[in-house]
Amino acid sequence: MRLKKRTLRMPKKNKGKSNKMPEVEAMMEQDGEQPSAEMEKCIALQEEYDELTHILNDLRRKVQELRCENDLLETEANQMRVDHKEYIEYVSKHIQKQDSAITMLSDSAQQELRDIHTQRDLLQEERSKQTNELKRQVLEKESELVLLKSEIEELGEIKVKQQQQLALICKLQTEVEDMGREHSESVQVLRAQFFSEKQRYEAEAQQMVHSQALAANKEASQNLISHTQVMSQENQGLRRELVQLTQRAQVLHEQQVGLQTHSRQLQLQLEYAQDLRKLRPAHTAQELVQQGAVCSERNARVRPKRPNALELARSLAALTQEEPET
Repeated sequence: MRLKKRTLRMPKKNKGKSNKMPEVEAMMEQDGEQPSAEMEKCIALQEEYDELTHILNDLRRKVQELRCENDLLETEANQMRVDHKEYIEYVSKHIQKQDSAITMLSDSAQQELRDIHTQRDLLQEERSKQTNELKRQVLEKESELVLLKSEIEELGEIKVKQQQQLALICKLQTEVEDMGREHSESVQVLRAQFFSEKQRYEAEAQQMVHSQALAANKEASQNLISHTQVMSQENQGLRRELVQLTQRAQVLHEQQVGLQTHSRQLQLQLEYAQDLRKLRPAHTAQELVQQGAVCSERNARVRPKRPNALELARSLAALTQEEPET
């Protein structure tokens, strides 16, 4: 709100006194033969008139000085209003920038942002109240200036009122500076709290990611160990089955070899008997025994080679050593 420029009213000239001197001079010209007492009275009146004129000029000069001081005070008040308006615009722009930066935060900080907005609104409301109070005080000072103009004739009180006004203006300037400093400090505190909360949330998120990675690695290693144990148990079972099958195959092979040998012996004996019947009708028992021994020796020479159990054991040991490595 701009202060309306007001001008101090000049005291009206005392027309009676200003017109009195020419009348006295005229009377002196007309009555040149009046006594000396009247001349002395006229001189005294002239001196009193000069003194009053000098006082009136002093009063006019003081009124002009007061007008200049009033204009200076109004200029300073207007400058203070402009500075205050620019400061409010700067603060509002700064708050808008903070709002645009706050909107880019994650959902976990929304509650903090709402609290900050609430505090900001409270600060703005308090600042608006203080601004209204300052406006009210300015209006009161304007009314006091109006009263001061009406009481300009009482020159003795003008100096005191002027000092009071200057002291009050200095006090208001100090209050405005204190309010600006408190507001900037509160904004800095809120900004520091916001950045500390942001760093804390980032540290918690990193710690959570690290713990989850450790848990995943631990779970993967446990799964790998359990899978390795299961595979080892399955391999051991397969080895046992392989050993059993190998032993069974060896037994079956031995039985097969025995049966084949016995079958060949029987066939050879049968052929030999048939040959004997064809060649000679009868043989002695001793010759038959010798011939059976010869056939047995011949069968032993043609018997197939049995599988070596030592080689089978070595192959199984090699398989058991290769499986844990896989």
